[in-house]
Amino acid sequence: MRLLLFTIALLGILIQAKAEDASKGSLSMTFPDQSTYVIPAQTAFEYGSQGFARQGMLDVMTFSNTSGQVCNPVLNTSPNQAYFPNAVNNFTEVFVIVPWDGAVDAGCETFNDLARAAQNYAPSMSIIRAPTKFRTLVIAYTMSSDWAFGHPMYMDAYQGGVHGKDGPVPGVDVILINQKDYQGIAEAVEARKTIGMTQIIAGPGPWNAIFEHVLYRSYSLLVATVCVTLALRAIYNLVRVAMANHLVLDLRNAIFLLSLASLGCIIPTFLLRHQSYPTRTLVTLSDAFGTLALELLVYLWTDFLTRVHSKSWLTYVRHGIWLAMITSKITLIANLIYHTMEPTARSNADDLHLLLLSMFIANTVSMLVLGAVYIVCAYQFYNRRDSVRITPGTVRALTHLAVLALFAFISFLILSLCNVASITGLIKGPGQYAVYIITADLSLTFRGLCMLMILGIRLPEKNGSLGSGSNSYTGSNGAFSSEKDGRI
Repeated sequence: MRLLLFTIALLGILIQAKAEDASKGSLSMTFPDQSTYVIPAQTAFEYGSQGFARQGMLDVMTFSNTSGQVCNPVLNTSPNQAYFPNAVNNFTEVFVIVPWDGAVDAGCETFNDLARAAQNYAPSMSIIRAPTKFRTLVIAYTMSSDWAFGHPMYMDAYQGGVHGKDGPVPGVDVILINQKDYQGIAEAVEARKTIGMTQIIAGPGPWNAIFEHVLYRSYSLLVATVCVTLALRAIYNLVRVAMANHLVLDLRNAIFLLSLASLGCIIPTFLLRHQSYPTRTLVTLSDAFGTLALELLVYLWTDFLTRVHSKSWLTYVRHGIWLAMITSKITLIANLIYHTMEPTARSNADDLHLLLLSMFIANTVSMLVLGAVYIVCAYQFYNRRDSVRITPGTVRALTHLAVLALFAFISFLILSLCNVASITGLIKGPGQYAVYIITADLSLTFRGLCMLMILGIRLPEKNGSLGSGSNSYTGSNGAFSSEKDGRI
């Protein structure tokens, strides 16, 4: 585990250093008096731009106030037309710039909405003899100084809801600038009464430099390949048992199927954009399936343990399991509702945000307490295993279940800490975000793979059988023998 954490931290440091060396990009406007106004700019996260240098005319797009029209630009005119330079015909390309706050007021939900609106706006500029070649959308965004600018986790416009669209629009590169810098450009244009030649130099930016880095892509491909290989092996075993008519609907097989579903949900996310509705939904479902599988695994362990011990504390453990199930399912429902909402509704859903934070904390605490009690129970069982007449096979089965649950608990705790860090805004910059993504992915993957290993554990029958038929023993709760149980 320490080696895993060290590897994650080292990877974060390496790609953080790479990100700091990446071209940050700039937007500059040179006026006829040869004065130049320069501001920082960066490519939008996961929008596919590989970096470029372009020159053209910067133009502000405004929106219609007509009732019922959503994210609909005013065509055939420009609010800056009076400031167009006399040499406007010398410009061959137009850069459309929009303050994001104004776009939200007009009903735009995502950067995708705004890019498609700009595609409709640019061709209409031909009527006023302005350039119509359009490839670059510049978005002025207001963001808290608590986080690095362009932080994808705290820009709702990257991710659409269940009815919206998100992601890049083909043929449109999206550049982000700070709203304060946009105000500076507007004041410079107003002071000079003209628009100067604009040059945009776009590098990958600190965020894309990490997730487009060969190191990160190699990591994603490696983890996805391992997951697919093991998932296919598990499916093969499932089909083989089903075809032999040995498939039994019991608790162990339910854990196996939930673990397979958890792994199946996380695999596609290695190929999808991180901040998208499908990705966030799949990650949420993967977490929910994995958590339920873990809870059922602990329940299964206590179920077999009650045949050996009739201690009252086992009842409290089971009550804790049910409490953890309730809190985790409330968290799942709240999380799915949150990601289903459109970005503007999501950003204003303070009550839901508070509920999510509360449930994440409650779920983490309940599982942490359950895990602590579980570890104490497992330790007591291991120390007293010789005081009860059970077969060595039963001891091995219960021990293996205990080890699987322990590793799954650790991965759950790590993932819970990631969720709390995310929702409380503790992830500040590109390096921390990379460590968060990698840690969360590996935790979900590791937990799913651990739970799939339950397939290799031969468990006692419901009547308490496990081991060898000729070497059965009678314990305090019945016979433990080893006849084939006919399960997966």
